Amino acid sequence: MPTHLSSFGELAVMPPDELRRDIASQRTLVRKMRLGIEMKKEKDTARYRREKRQLSRMLTAEGALQKQPQKVLKSKPKSRIVPASASPSS
Repeated sequence: MPTHLSSFGELAVMPPDELRRDIASQRTLVRKMRLGIEMKKEKDTARYRREKRQLSRMLTAEGALQKQPQKVLKSKPKSRIVPASASPSS
């Protein structure tokens, strides 16, 4: 779980696996905070809003990563056409 609030730019360059783990932990934190607020045990609603915004940034960054085309190494297609100068002459 991130210990500080990250900007969108920082989140966008994170490895996808690490970002997904952080999203899962952030979701858990937000759910626990919401439950605490509803049960009147949590008083810091400003922190809850900040954590929700952070989760939204994370989800936006994840969506942007999914929309980026994956870098695929393409091999050069082999040409099956033999140039006329290379063909045997009779």
